[in-house]
Amino acid sequence: MISGYPLRLWWLGASAALMIVGSFGPWARALFISVSGTDGDGVVTLIGGIAAVIAAFLFARNPTRPRPWWPLALGVVVGIVGVGITANVWWDLESSDSSDETASEDEFFDFDTDALVTVSWGLIMTLAASISLVVASGFNFLRRGAVDQAAAPSEPTSS
Repeated sequence: MISGYPLRLWWLGASAALMIVGSFGPWARALFISVSGTDGDGVVTLIGGIAAVIAAFLFARNPTRPRPWWPLALGVVVGIVGVGITANVWWDLESSDSSDETASEDEFFDFDTDALVTVSWGLIMTLAASISLVVASGFNFLRRGAVDQAAAPSEPTSS
């Protein structure tokens, strides 16, 4: 437990927060130029990450047992959308159009320019955080009715 909250709740919040950080980071790099996630589809993962952080906070702060299911469902949906977006962007960056007939337009001095574009840390972090958010939300959903050890009232022991 950290500050009275179990690690599984911190995991949920950290996954959503890292999704936000990754959305601001560079998603692609070509030579000395990098493209931030917020220049494209990263805006969607940024908004989703913010919504997931708020939902995780509301879930953690709710004293009722069992805790409500909707913040975790939102976390799963946001995580799945984040995985879909980042995997699609990664696929687009890794797939080469050199087999197409129009590949000669992408070549500069008989050098394939598609090979210069690489995946950068922001895309990797957003993908990993999205997967982690899905798993953390699912795990917390299974444990949402459990009373945490530190939060459980201690029963008097009789000798």
